[in-house]
Amino acid sequence: MWLRRRRLPRIEGTQQLEELDAAVDIIRDRWTVPPIYAQTEHDFYFAQGFVHAQDRLWQMTFNRRLVAGRLAEVLGSRAVQIDRWIRALGLRWVAEQETGQLAASQRAVLTAYAAGVNVFLVSSRRYGQLPIEFTLLRYRPKPWKPSTRSPGPR
Repeated sequence: MWLRRRRLPRIEGTQQLEELDAAVDIIRDRWTVPPIYAQTEHDFYFAQGFVHAQDRLWQMTFNRRLVAGRLAEVLGSRAVQIDRWIRALGLRWVAEQETGQLAASQRAVLTAYAAGVNVFLVSSRRYGQLPIEFTLLRYRPKPWKPSTRSPGPR
């Protein structure tokens, strides 16, 4: 019980984050839905990345690995067939191509979102609050970033 409880994200109180341009309010309702109130677009997407990581880091990490065909690295040999199939579909390649074609303003949104995820990763490691799945699998999530590969042949 203690191990499970200590891993719950901190959803009350105030945090000072240097990466923000101005104050951001995240006021969870009685169902813990987190509306975000920000003064800049950067701050909004940064906060959204932070909150998504707070609430869904394992799901986000699993999906990122699934699309990249890299589940077996964490889940073991049983996932090799899935990885092969996903790599044959080329989902990661498509995502990289599309990211390479984004306008600078769209790339800025993804960069701010990833920065929010990364700030949560750093703070959760510091306070031992990564979701329990990471401990059970002895896995530490990698930093997030928008795809940086440029368009080109497959």
